[in-house]
Amino acid sequence: MDNLPVFLKIDEFKKLRANVDELKEKVELAERLIKELKQANEEEKKRIESFESQLTKLKNLVQTIDSKVQSNEE
Repeated sequence: MDNLPVFLKIDEFKKLRANVDELKEKVELAERLIKELKQANEEEKKRIESFESQLTKLKNLVQTIDSKVQSNEE
């Protein structure tokens, strides 16, 4: 009976070790997800910048056309 507490401690240690391993896996998963989110965010920023650039070009083209139309009306 004197050995019984030792077995319980080993059993508790194994449970603790399993829990720590599970936590490590979850932390690694969270790190991967954050990395993926950052990458997706960067890609989204690039798309928005591209759309903004295209919109600026379109705005300039519209202004040019408007100027030419107004000058022909005069």
